[in-house]
Amino acid sequence: MKIGILTQPLHDNYGGLLQAYGLKEILQDHGHNVVIINRRGRQNINVVRKIASMLKNRLLGRKVNPKVKLNKSQSDIISSETSYFRKKYIPNLSGLITESRGMYELNSMGFDAYVVGSDQCWRPRYSPNIRNFFLD
Repeated sequence: MKIGILTQPLHDNYGGLLQAYGLKEILQDHGHNVVIINRRGRQNINVVRKIASMLKNRLLGRKVNPKVKLNKSQSDIISSETSYFRKKYIPNLSGLITESRGMYELNSMGFDAYVVGSDQCWRPRYSPNIRNFFLD
């Protein structure tokens, strides 16, 4: 079978990368042709969400735990290592999909089944379009 895995965008998140890799490997070990669907949100939407979240927290008087900030050198090292891992262990990515229209076009690629990987996919805040992760 040709199976498409829909999971969180494969950025520099170690857990997300390992989950995608593990699921891909299990399905391939069972003889399936596996493609990870490269679904990402549009960049400007993510910026709007971050700003809206910051404003909401300020208006509600929430204290936000400061995240550890990496300097550029540290960030570049992490990105380099995760990029290497993705290229070596997760080579079968679909073309980049940034809108729901692209998700519907996947049906013409001959997939027999779709699998949604990672429980984080059903968190609207983390998913480019939550409806896609419910296989709309």
